[in-house]
Amino acid sequence: MAKIAIVCATNYGVRNETPGRCQWQKNFLDQVFFPTLQSYGIRTVLHAGDYGDRRKFTNHFTVNFIEESYRKPLRMRGIHEHVLVGNHDCFLRDSTEINSVTELFRHDPSVTVYHHPQEIEVDGLGILMLPWIAGNNRQATEDLIATSRCPVVLGHLELSGFQMYRGLPSHEGMDASVFDRFELVMSGHYHHPSIKPPIRYLGAIWPMVWSDYNDARGFHIFDTDTHELEFIENPFSPFARLVYDDANKPA
Repeated sequence: MAKIAIVCATNYGVRNETPGRCQWQKNFLDQVFFPTLQSYGIRTVLHAGDYGDRRKFTNHFTVNFIEESYRKPLRMRGIHEHVLVGNHDCFLRDSTEINSVTELFRHDPSVTVYHHPQEIEVDGLGILMLPWIAGNNRQATEDLIATSRCPVVLGHLELSGFQMYRGLPSHEGMDASVFDRFELVMSGHYHHPSIKPPIRYLGAIWPMVWSDYNDARGFHIFDTDTHELEFIENPFSPFARLVYDDANKPA
């Protein structure tokens, strides 16, 4: 069986790169993410978009953290990464053409970036790759959604009726029914994981804001033969809840 890893919403640079936050991100990468890839013999990672957090810039500290903590370990293991451009990666609101991922990795042969929709094949499985839908790629995206013979989709989709964060549904975006013809549609963008077959929002790789507390985060191992997903949970979080009962405290 062939297995690949699927990552969503790394949002590198989130919350101003505080040292503590970067440390627990690195703890997860070093202690869970890369050991899991090693144990499964993973050679392909698919990233469903929002590589970075800021649309307008990526600072030197964030670039260094991405390279040293994430990209270099992937290259050392001979792993190729396929990256969808997400809305947080785009400099312009209605175009995916200028994006941070392309600028960061245009000279890195171990990264393939998709700012237009494209059909790819991974271990014999056809996957329709759908980056953030904007003015420059909307028509091509709609055409491929209607005609593609790929059984599986990986997208950075804004679909109505799914929870962006736990308890906060989106009432904007595309009608999910346009994807009914596919066997499985996996997506990034919304940070809360949810399922309404055939659509599955995979959720962010780590918690970023307080509303993420006690809401599962992590990544997935995808079997290209059976199309089954295995969730690998992230046990690291910057958030904790302390409850103090001052009514029943000892005398």
